[in-house]
This record gives sequence, C-alpha cells and structure tokens, in this order.
Amino acid sequence: MLRVLSIIKKSVFVRNSGIYVLSSIISSGFGFLTLTVLTQSITPSDIGKIESFLTLSTLFYAVLLWGNELLLINYYSKYGSKSEFKIAFYGILFQSFLLIIVSSFIPFFFEDIGFDITYCAFAFAFLNSIVSLITASFQLEAKVLQYAIVTILVALGTFIFCICLLKIEATYIARLLGAICSLFFVLIFCFPKFYKEKLSLKYPYIKGVHTFYSKGTLLVSSQLSSWGIERIDRLQIISILGLEQLGVYSVAAQFSLGAMVVEAAISRAWQPYVIKHSENHRNAMKYQILKVALALFLVIMILSLCVGVYIKFFLPQNYLNAIYLSIVLCFGYFFDGIWKLYNNIVIYENKYKFYSSTVVTCAILKFCLNFFLIPYYGLMGAAMTSLAVFIIGLLLNIYYVHYQLNWFSK
Repeated sequence: MLRVLSIIKKSVFVRNSGIYVLSSIISSGFGFLTLTVLTQSITPSDIGKIESFLTLSTLFYAVLLWGNELLLINYYSKYGSKSEFKIAFYGILFQSFLLIIVSSFIPFFFEDIGFDITYCAFAFAFLNSIVSLITASFQLEAKVLQYAIVTILVALGTFIFCICLLKIEATYIARLLGAICSLFFVLIFCFPKFYKEKLSLKYPYIKGVHTFYSKGTLLVSSQLSSWGIERIDRLQIISILGLEQLGVYSVAAQFSLGAMVVEAAISRAWQPYVIKHSENHRNAMKYQILKVALALFLVIMILSLCVGVYIKFFLPQNYLNAIYLSIVLCFGYFFDGIWKLYNNIVIYENKYKFYSSTVVTCAILKFCLNFFLIPYYGLMGAAMTSLAVFIIGLLLNIYYVHYQLNWFSK
C-alpha cells in the first residue's frame, strides 16, 4: 500500500489521472441520479426528446467552436501566438449570430424536434462552448483541482435545478432548463478571472474572426465528424424507430457515458503529459499507453457490470433492453479511450490532415452501417456499429503513429 502511494506521489500523470477520474465518477453519479429521477417522472418519449436536445447541442457546440478547441494547445507550445483563447472567443460570439438563424430551420426537417428543443440546445451549446474554453485552460495547465471543481459543480447544478423544475412541470423541459441554468451560474463565478488571464490581451476583432475561420476550417470537418461518430445514430433512430425507442437507447447511452467520462478524464491528463515528455521520454510513453489500456479495461469491466445491475433494479421495466446496449457501448468507449491517447499525439505533431481524414472516414462508415443495421437489428445494430467504428479508428491511429510517424522510435 505504501509503495502504491509512493508511486502516485511521484507520478504527476497518475495523480492527475486519478483526480480527473474521481471528478468524472462524481459528475457521472449526479448524472445517473438525474436520469433515474427522470425515468421515474417522465415518459420514454420525453427521454427521447432530451436525447434530441443533447444531440443538437453537441452539433451546435462543434459548429460554434469550428475546430478551434484543438488549436488551444498551441497556446502552450512552440507553434502558438498566445492569442488562441481570444481568437476562439471572438469566433464563438460571431458564430452564434449565424447559428441562431440557421438553427431556426431545423424543426421544419424533424417533426419530433420543436423550436423549444432547438433554442434550448443553442443556449446550452453557447454557454458550454465558453465553459469549455475555461476548462481547456485548466486541463492544458494541469490545474486538475480547478477542472474537477467546475465539472462537479456543473453536474450538481444540473441535478438540483432539474429536481426543482420537475416539481413545477414534470416534462422534458425541466432537464433542458436545468442544464442551461447550471452552466449559467458556473460561468458567473468562473468567467471574470478567465477573462482577465486569457482574454484581456488586445487583438483586433476582425483579424480574430478571420483567423478563427481560416485555421478552424481545416479542422471543423473532423469536429463535425466526431459529432457524427458520437451522435448521428440518434437522428437515424428517430427517423427509423421513433422517439420511444430513442428514449431506451438514450438511457443505455447516458449510463455508458460513465465509461466515456473515465476515458476522457485519462485523455485530459494525457495531453499535458505529451507536451511535457514528448522530447525525451517517448519510449516510456509507449508502455504508459499499455498500462492505461489495462487499467481502463478493468474499470470498464466493473462499470458495465454495475450499470447493468443498476438498470435492472432501479429503472422501470420498459428500460431493461438498455442493459445489453450499455455493455456494448461501454466497451466501445474503451477503444475510443485508447484512440484518444493516440489522437493527442497526432494533434501535438500538427498532423491535422490525417486526424481529419480518419475521423471523417469513421463518421461516414458509421452512418452507412447504421443505415443498413438499424432496420434489421434495431437498437443493438446502432450499438454494435459504434463499437466497430471505435475499433477501426484506433487501429488506423496505431498504424499511423507507430509505423508512419515512427513516433516512439525518435
């Protein structure tokens, strides 16, 4: 036990990963509680509407940032101009005016997605994009405690606001407004300091917007494709199987997000680790990836078992099919987690063309597979497609980093 504690103290990566994982588990816990209350209070169709909101908001989020969140790492590297955060902030403000106009047409194409869901998704995406700039600075500067506090507060606030709003109106709108209110109040406390540290630098607005689009356009296709890998199946399920089936899939997907937040937490600790050790300790990093993969596999094994038991005993009977779906999705996030480790190396080396082409290819593949598998295998077809796409993306990145870049041999 003393030896384990000694290793943790000496390894910044292990310690930071532990804090990220712990904060992710706590945030997921509040998410599980929120979802449990919702399944007891509203219908599967309303759960499906919430998933539609989450799907739209993540799409809007990708459009608002326009690929620039991947460029924030340059603020801390030799490629940077120290104005990356200011450029991203200018771009988000300008992009929001365009997006609010374009998003108004979405309800005309999807009859199950109304104006209330669309505009709530826009508001959430706008606030979330600003919060993401703040948390990105914490992540890249290895300020893990600040990052953990913000993410936990967002999850806790969503839970509290959602419970309060459900007492007023027991519909999907309680979850939507709860999430928006939570982000708004977190921003009130975090934004002033962030503005002083990262946005007070004088930079021409027009030049900032131009740079936002010129640099981000190279990456936006990959960001939209990342959204496609994560969320395109939701829209396909709506059109093929309907809102109620989307509600069941949403429960499985949201509970499997516990696996995603764990692997994403490890990825956040990994990025500053790559920046620090890329010059002199590459061979050691190769073995670190193997250790992370083993640890992540064990965590996801335990998590998928716990999720299955939780759904069986604490959720209504009409969500039982979500047990098998969540297990498949959890293991999909295992491969996605290792893929993210390699992606951080690709991004650090500024190999954006390969990164974008890989993500776009996987998104197209997922859309095509879903198109054929969902009508025949239902929700399980969508889950198996997600698993397959994550495996393919990982294999492509392993080949590129090991054999094209020869990254670990330098």
